[in-house]
Amino acid sequence: METAPPVAPAPNSKQNGAVLDDTKRVSISADDVEKLLDKVTTQIQSISPQDELDALVTDFKGFIQRGNIVDLAIGMIMGTSFTAILQSLVVDILSPILSLVSTRSLANYYAVARCPNDRKDCSSDTWETPQMARDHGAITVNYGLFIENVVRFFINAIFLYFAVKRAMMVVQGLNNLMKADLIKKGLKVAPTEFKAPALTSTAPSKT
Repeated sequence: METAPPVAPAPNSKQNGAVLDDTKRVSISADDVEKLLDKVTTQIQSISPQDELDALVTDFKGFIQRGNIVDLAIGMIMGTSFTAILQSLVVDILSPILSLVSTRSLANYYAVARCPNDRKDCSSDTWETPQMARDHGAITVNYGLFIENVVRFFINAIFLYFAVKRAMMVVQGLNNLMKADLIKKGLKVAPTEFKAPALTSTAPSKT
């Protein structure tokens, strides 16, 4: 007769004088949970700022080490200095020359759009400058200052045009010299650097 396989003891069966209960759970008080959360929070707060600082420093180093950043800084400094020079050219040289035909500088030409409340009749001859007219409560149209800014803009545009054009001509000339030197030395130059000349077909036509 076949014997049945052994049966595992029940969860509540006695074994070596102890009662095994799978439903038994480890109890943790609310104070223990709060202390654990406080400890984890403290560790996170102590680590997170350092990681953020390291990431910020790394990104800043990568930003500074870019080549175009230096060029941009130089361009901004030169642009600021150049703007001051052009402003002095317009205000200190051109405006006085234009003012020789009149008693006012170019920036002091204006029109009165509305007189102050205490005056019924007024014009641009009432006050010497538009600032004085505004101080008395008048509303002015400063067309002289607008013309001065337009002149300054065209001077900037003309100077930049010739400066950039001259710089491009110099760069193109240096490139041509380098290409010619490479060709003399028998070195091959990338075909994309040259424009292909127009070729005419010399192949005989088929009959």
